[in-house]
Amino acid sequence: MNILLPLNSNKEDEAKLCKINEASAWVMLSVKDGEIQKTVFKNSENDFDDFAHILVVGSHDEDVSRFTDNQIEVLVAPTQKYIEDILEAYLFRELHDFNY
Repeated sequence: MNILLPLNSNKEDEAKLCKINEASAWVMLSVKDGEIQKTVFKNSENDFDDFAHILVVGSHDEDVSRFTDNQIEVLVAPTQKYIEDILEAYLFRELHDFNY
């Protein structure tokens, strides 16, 4: 499962989830059996070679149409901001469906 996040930094320990149009970095987390297998940072969401299955955003007011048009599921992390917190919330099904 590949999870895509818009971030305010490419420093893994400091990076926080931010609005899509404010992202200075993007990270793709390849997750298998609840573990991160690979973490790849890029400057743009279009720079990744792998397909994203899920996009995580911070709120329901984001324009995610270009992602949903490509059949990418969108989840909302209303309180989680750091990569590890978002992954944990994903694994425990604590992220919200964007459509609700």
